Amino acid sequence: MPIGQPDYVNQLLIPLGADLLLFILKGVVVLLLAGFFVKKYVAPLFKKETKAVEEPSAPAATSEQQS
Repeated sequence: MPIGQPDYVNQLLIPLGADLLLFILKGVVVLLLAGFFVKKYVAPLFKKETKAVEEPSAPAATSEQQS
């Protein structure tokens, strides 16, 4: 390789690739921690108390209706 030419692979591509990989890994870690935090501490604050909805049953037949 001539002396005046920069080595793009060692001086540019590998450091950029490493920085990009670290950025992605940090983003994944932050997303996992944020998801855990939201699920454990924030979601219960907005949880609605759900009551079991009773379906209206057919009224029991009375003696007048049976005859």
